[in-house]
Amino acid sequence: MPEMTPDEVLALLTPLFSSNGLSDTQELVLRESWQGKSYQQIAQTFEYDTDYIKGVGSRLWRSLSQSLGKPVTKANLHSVINGYAHQSQQGSTQCEIVSKSLTPPDCSSCEKKRIAERLELEKIRDYPNTYHLTAAMDVSFFYGRSTELSTVKHWILEENCRLIAMVGMVGIGKTALSVKLTHEIKQHFEFVFFYNLNTGLSCAELLTEIFYNSLIKPLPLNSSEKIQVKILRLIEYLQQHKCLIILDGFEAVFQEKMLTGHYRNGYEDYRKLLQQLGEINHQSCILITSRETPQEIAVLAGNTLPVRVLKLQGLDFEAGEKTLKLKEIKGSVLDYKKLVTYYSGNPLLLKIAAASIQDLFNNSITEFIKENQIIFNGLRARLDQQFNHLSDVEKKIMYWLTIENKPVSTIQLVEHLFPPVSKLLLLESLESLERRSLIEKKSLGFTQEYLIKAYIQERMIEYFYQDLTGNNNQHIPRCCPLFAILEYYPIFQSTASSAVQNYQISTFVKPLIQKLLVRYKNYKAVVKQINLILIELRDRQKLSGYTLGNLTYLLSFLKRDVEEFKKSANQQGYQTSKEMVQAWKEKICQRTVGNF
Repeated sequence: MPEMTPDEVLALLTPLFSSNGLSDTQELVLRESWQGKSYQQIAQTFEYDTDYIKGVGSRLWRSLSQSLGKPVTKANLHSVINGYAHQSQQGSTQCEIVSKSLTPPDCSSCEKKRIAERLELEKIRDYPNTYHLTAAMDVSFFYGRSTELSTVKHWILEENCRLIAMVGMVGIGKTALSVKLTHEIKQHFEFVFFYNLNTGLSCAELLTEIFYNSLIKPLPLNSSEKIQVKILRLIEYLQQHKCLIILDGFEAVFQEKMLTGHYRNGYEDYRKLLQQLGEINHQSCILITSRETPQEIAVLAGNTLPVRVLKLQGLDFEAGEKTLKLKEIKGSVLDYKKLVTYYSGNPLLLKIAAASIQDLFNNSITEFIKENQIIFNGLRARLDQQFNHLSDVEKKIMYWLTIENKPVSTIQLVEHLFPPVSKLLLLESLESLERRSLIEKKSLGFTQEYLIKAYIQERMIEYFYQDLTGNNNQHIPRCCPLFAILEYYPIFQSTASSAVQNYQISTFVKPLIQKLLVRYKNYKAVVKQINLILIELRDRQKLSGYTLGNLTYLLSFLKRDVEEFKKSANQQGYQTSKEMVQAWKEKICQRTVGNF
């Protein structure tokens, strides 16, 4: 019996499979394996990942084994198929073989073109568009982002990008943009899926959901199969069908209080999923939204590569103003511009601020701005949510950038951080913060947005206050504060420029003294409390880091400020010291906390 051609083998075996027949990748592996090609040779010739081709081959031999009733492997393929062909000839008076057009084994471009054309015809003929968007948010009121929409559309429809990450801080509008984009391009896809990972979906559960919702059901997922096999099944499906899959809230799979790239227990398989989706060629697009750029995407991304990253910034003034006007708050053009600037154009935070302006300030932006307080409960909770994910070193860096109020270089951070941090860990933490969109790299160093800085200023003042007032009992100061803010960070830098010193006095020193006066009623009680802490820390030998400098400066500032006021008070004719102290307290309490 003469050796069968690949086309004859395909014609012989195709009836053994379901109505969908062999997939194009299975057909490719069968053809090339019949001609003696190794998995590595097949992968290199047709530009596939070798492990992926191995997975396709493994599933193909398993299916043939079930159909033929005997084990089929790549090694025994010829003997088994020849035996089956001989049996088929004996059981039939006439053997008709309907041949397909033979593709030369070395013509990879022709093969790919043929596969693409056939898929396109099948797609138009058999598969209506199917959208699973019931969990997607309403974007009826969507403003701005025209540039971002055009950019991502071009990446997907013109440049065929297969994996895209939209990243940005909490509330910046990642989900809204992804849903708006989906509605505008969904007609270009057979299937569209939207999944919110904040629901706790594991990688295996996600794959099951995708296959369950597919119009064309692949082989059922066997729970005993390795996750790698399941991922390869998904990718083969994405090669056969043009799908758009949105994975919203991808940050939910990452660990808290760790640098970016550390997955939660039970969610590590998402690393493999991203790697395979980015590395293996397919005709679909997976779009993720996240507060941080996954390391797997950062490694594969590039301006001319099929994996991209879009970092979202705040809305422009026009879109921000429209967002605010939806809440019917009132103000001048300048008022609106200030509000958009204060909240860095963050859509969610603008809406939260607008709700508070409605509730507390009779819809008046002007009255809200007079309060000089842009961080309050609703906003604080959202920012806490993102800040609490940071590692300890990331938090240290964020505090220091706020203290400096100017671009800070890596060298400066190495010199100032206490306890000291290795340069390697510092660089890794800076990279992690950039991927979280919490810092920006400028020519002179790293900086923060206005809103982030205002939020951290408030945190630091509160922590300084806790360190100075927290007690183990009624008489003994708390000398082991949870955040050790007095030890780790300076409230005032004597070596800084006059501009930075003025900023530190107005931002940290004066607001802190104001809070202490409210607690201890008069300046003598504040001085006594600071002295008690100094004595206690000295006895315990805990005056390390910036502790001594902070406490000494607070005492000197209080003394200098009181002496200056006494001199001024005497000139104004106060008759008693009680009158002087009361006037001085009123003066301190009238100082503004923020600088708008």
